[in-house]
Amino acid sequence: MQKIKKNYQYFILLFVILILPFSFSQKNDPINSKPIDDSTIGYYQSTTCKISLFEVLSKNLNLDKKLYINNNDYAGIECFGKVTGLDKVGDAFFLSIGTNTLISIILQMSLWFLLIFIFSKKRNEKIKISYFPVFANALLFTFQQITETRFYSQSNTYYSNSLEVNNYYILSYFFIFLLSSLVIKDLYENRYFSVLFFIPFIYLFPATLMGMNLNLYLIIFSFFGFQSLLSKKTNKFFNYIYAGFAIIWILNKKETTNFFDTDKLRGFINSSNNMLSTIFWIVVFYLVVNGIIYLLSKEKFTDSLVKLKDGFLISGSMITVFGLLGASSFVFNFFNFYIFGQNKRGMKDLESVAGNTWRGFSSSAEFIGEFYAVSLLITIYYYLSKNQKITYKDAALISLCLFGLYKSNNFAAIISLLGFSIYLILKIRYKLSLSNRQLFGILLITILLIGGILYISNYRLLSTILIEEALLHSELFQFSDNYINFLNKDRYFQEQDYMTLLEVDNNYTRASSSLLLLINIYTPKFDIPLVPNIIALLSAVSLFINRTELWGIFIAKYSPSITDAFFGYGPQQLSNYLYDHRIRLDVPEYKLNMLYLPHSSLLDSILFFGVTGVLIFILYCSINIYKNNYNEGLFFYIFLFLILNLLKSDSLLYAPTFILFVGVFYKVFIEKTNIK
Repeated sequence: MQKIKKNYQYFILLFVILILPFSFSQKNDPINSKPIDDSTIGYYQSTTCKISLFEVLSKNLNLDKKLYINNNDYAGIECFGKVTGLDKVGDAFFLSIGTNTLISIILQMSLWFLLIFIFSKKRNEKIKISYFPVFANALLFTFQQITETRFYSQSNTYYSNSLEVNNYYILSYFFIFLLSSLVIKDLYENRYFSVLFFIPFIYLFPATLMGMNLNLYLIIFSFFGFQSLLSKKTNKFFNYIYAGFAIIWILNKKETTNFFDTDKLRGFINSSNNMLSTIFWIVVFYLVVNGIIYLLSKEKFTDSLVKLKDGFLISGSMITVFGLLGASSFVFNFFNFYIFGQNKRGMKDLESVAGNTWRGFSSSAEFIGEFYAVSLLITIYYYLSKNQKITYKDAALISLCLFGLYKSNNFAAIISLLGFSIYLILKIRYKLSLSNRQLFGILLITILLIGGILYISNYRLLSTILIEEALLHSELFQFSDNYINFLNKDRYFQEQDYMTLLEVDNNYTRASSSLLLLINIYTPKFDIPLVPNIIALLSAVSLFINRTELWGIFIAKYSPSITDAFFGYGPQQLSNYLYDHRIRLDVPEYKLNMLYLPHSSLLDSILFFGVTGVLIFILYCSINIYKNNYNEGLFFYIFLFLILNLLKSDSLLYAPTFILFVGVFYKVFIEKTNIK
């Protein structure tokens, strides 16, 4: 409260930044806003860029019709904050508001940097860092404007990628990135802000820049990534491995004209599939990882646990509240997207909240469910380790997080949270001590029990369901009707004769390389009684965790070369997976245009880094755990929780979870002290 009183002038400035740009209009003309209905659609379509958003709201706040506000990033500067169109779809009206990208990012960056300034502490002693990251950062992110031409040409009317002195579009973005990097430098030199305690608020502020395939955190951490290179604070082992992979990615790159519109992944994914965009994301990924580690290595943590708990609970509660506000009010829905920098609009009505799955504020229900669960896990650990009673404030915040977790319908997160909670109660409250070998034994017994239950249930059916799902979505037979194609496949499903199915009509030429591999592994060369096939086990697991359809589609789609299979396509490269191999989705028509991600961060990692990259990571973690070269404590439990849940979710494709994961990995395996 004292901090708010002290910085009240900055909060006034925040209000001005948020409200004023959407209040300007042409006062010298007689054009005024009118109530929105069927009769005024033509009026608003013919008077574009003249009426401000707040003028419209003043006449339509009590509107008894469905009204939604859409952002129009392509509009010119003169149209910012003003009506650029009005349409009606069904019984709903869609009001288009100009949100020119250049103006938006200036306002958004001003807002977010101001918030960092307000909620950070002044350094006792100022520090000095080089200007090199300032210019390097500005050049790097200006370079993205050239590499992802199709994305930016569709989101900005002024777009031009020509490398000329009079290209004011490129120059303006260079100076914006230059200025933002200078602000980052100044803030870090004069203010102290802990990355660890800002991480929960990254979920509240995804900070994706309006009309751009970029978020603020990439700019911030890349800046410190350059600084880590300058100060030689990078890991040599990681550098050599990554450099080797980068060379392979570049040499093996197959450029295509495919365009990925980024959808809910905007800000942390490559929209193009060309050499330059691939190089950009290779460099950015490397810098971001090193930047996070560099900042964490500079931090000294004192009395950190209570601050971490408070940060996650407050952020989780605010996400719930603003998610509900956004679902109940079209005004909040628009400003949530604008202010917090969402990469996809939150839910637009309360009817969605009442449904099976609630993502509210977030672009992904699974992603936000895992965040709520992590927030509650930290809270449980805090109260058990400190042996304190829950305060009334925390009880209220916990209730909001529990509501969010429940409505996200993330069953895996709920079950794993329950399991970790029971273990922590036994370990902390009742002083139960288990060695790594004992835990491994318990895990092995659990797996065997689950496997036995599955085997007894219906092993024959369970063992093939994943392969058949992949075959179902593969374009094998060439009939236009999906049902006829299914009937042709079903004959072979009955006999589990997949090899013959592939031979018919040369179907093997239309099957993905991963599907061919799985069928080859599954088809027995010799039979050992009571020993299940590895593909059969994978199939049973997919059914158990409700991933059969999505993993089946992944297998049908994923057709890498040997090099791609072993080393991947490169970080944040989804285009090859999504578009290179043709499939026929056997799903209802309304699902045909959905974005079918692998729905497993393990599979995402294989796409990016190949089997080799994933094995290196697993071996590194396993060796350190085996040698007890890790921190067993809160961060270790968070790490295990994330690993467990990321097996069935794409959450690593979102910047907040990726940043959290890198931070937790650093605390567990690199830093040798634990949080208290």
